[in-house]
Amino acid sequence: MLSPKKLQFNKLHRRDSKYNKKRSARLVRGLFGLKSLSCSRLTSQQLESARRAMTKKMNRIGKIFLRTFPSLPVTKKPLEIRMGKGKGSLSYWCYPVKIGEIIFEFQGISQRIAEEVGRLGASKLPVQVRFVMIKQKN
Repeated sequence: MLSPKKLQFNKLHRRDSKYNKKRSARLVRGLFGLKSLSCSRLTSQQLESARRAMTKKMNRIGKIFLRTFPSLPVTKKPLEIRMGKGKGSLSYWCYPVKIGEIIFEFQGISQRIAEEVGRLGASKLPVQVRFVMIKQKN
């Protein structure tokens, strides 16, 4: 699973992700990609399962670039514990994805296969995504 190697504090405050993303809204490395249309938290398990499914569908031809990394720790207290007594222990790592952010990029495959790969990867993610590609200049 994806997780940071080292962190100074592993219990952080909750961040709000309900606004548009300005930075990673364009394709940088690949020709095709998946762009989010809603905001949510992507856990490391969800990102890894989507990546594995897309790699298998591509027959290990081409390359997949993960533009997000789960670096936000989420804590959870055990069931039937009374209020107080501090913050819970670390449960999982996630990434707060914003609207319009590129999640995956891929290259080295045809457009038809890329659309199938994008559809398969979108089914593994809890957010609405759109398949995007770079427009070729003639």
